[in-house]
Amino acid sequence: MIPALAHSSKLLILNVLGSVVLPPGLFSLLIFGCLAFQQHAFATGLLLATGVLVYLFSVPATQNWVIGLSKIRPWAPFADQKNQAIVVVGGGHHINTPDYGGDTVNHLTLERVRYAAIVQKQTGLPVLVSGGKSIQGTISEAELMRDILNREFQGQVEWIEAESRTTYENASFSARILKANGIHRIILVTHAYHMPRAMEAFQHAGLGVTPAATIFFNGGPDYPALSCWIPSFNAFYRNNLIVHELVGRLWYYLRYYSTRRECRPSPEHE
Repeated sequence: MIPALAHSSKLLILNVLGSVVLPPGLFSLLIFGCLAFQQHAFATGLLLATGVLVYLFSVPATQNWVIGLSKIRPWAPFADQKNQAIVVVGGGHHINTPDYGGDTVNHLTLERVRYAAIVQKQTGLPVLVSGGKSIQGTISEAELMRDILNREFQGQVEWIEAESRTTYENASFSARILKANGIHRIILVTHAYHMPRAMEAFQHAGLGVTPAATIFFNGGPDYPALSCWIPSFNAFYRNNLIVHELVGRLWYYLRYYSTRRECRPSPEHE
């Protein structure tokens, strides 16, 4: 139990740090900074910077621009006949929901599973679902995904990877299962905003990856209309997801890729 608790504590610390450096925690820190330096000219600049950041995080134009830089495009069916399997990674789940009588996937995971079912119908390839338990959860995300894909979308899951808690572990633990079955090239299913970080992780794990992204946030033209500069809660939510991915990619590079470290199982998985 002690190694498991240590791993959970490490994840908790990372989540806390993430909530500080990402909105809305970041904006709170900036506002507190303004209050701390309210007698100095520095406070004026800090307050102005906070206002600009809040605005940029609240408009669709920001998400259009950032996602456009990723160069992720919709998947072209049968574009690559060398793929051997489909991998869909979880995006979170709800704990002990009264309407479903227990744990169930959240909307992000459901959108990925739904698209994975479409990809499987078009390719006939076997599916691996990846996602572990949360600290409070009673069932792994992968098991929930398997049940939904099989029962609600008439798909067929071949393998489940039920130990991972991060995108990097999704990739590393899934790669072990796939390679043991002679599979080295996959179609990867996840959201468009998450695809760059997920692709890097799976490629680092030694797999060839064809991206099959779902739910593209940037549906407008390259030069957005006036409405794309009007703040909205939906844009704020999406921009927060995107910035989380940018910070995550930087963290993975510093933590794993720059030193070419191999991902090892968490202590409770060894």
